[in-house]
Amino acid sequence: YERRLDKVVEHDLKKKYHVGRKLGEGVTSAVYRIQDRQGGMFYALKKIPLKGSASLQRAVEREIKILKKLRHHHVTTLHDVFQSPNRIWAILEFVSGGELTYYITMHDAEWDESYAARAAFQVLSAIAYLHSQGVVHRDIKLANLLRSSRDANSQMKVADFGAACLMEVPDDCAVSA
Repeated sequence: YERRLDKVVEHDLKKKYHVGRKLGEGVTSAVYRIQDRQGGMFYALKKIPLKGSASLQRAVEREIKILKKLRHHHVTTLHDVFQSPNRIWAILEFVSGGELTYYITMHDAEWDESYAARAAFQVLSAIAYLHSQGVVHRDIKLANLLRSSRDANSQMKVADFGAACLMEVPDDCAVSA
């Protein structure tokens, strides 16, 4: 029954989105580029097999809960979620510029103090917002800092909230985006 339900949910997803090439793979998920069949917008699909693991399911549900509450121009946005008993498909903002690690490696001559300061300011802006929302990322590294496009002036985006947790924030400390 569960396998059939997985297929039904995946069928619903594929009716709404065209699934394209694989963008990457982590320990617990694979990420694909997808396109909305109606609007033509591109997104990233994070496909997470739960493998009957209650702890993984709790961690993924925590990540989804966190992403649902976040709206900031330097944080990747959750667009939609599909869930079945054995799998979660998270539809995320497509960030086409790639990881900051790759950019620095490939554009070493262009990576100067002014670009680093601009990138750091944007990342720190995102972290300040996250903390104001009670979110602690716990995995800030170059691979989780994405560039919004391949343009030289692209915006930084903080991604991958798999290790993040929620903390309680007093009302007088919360700020808006």
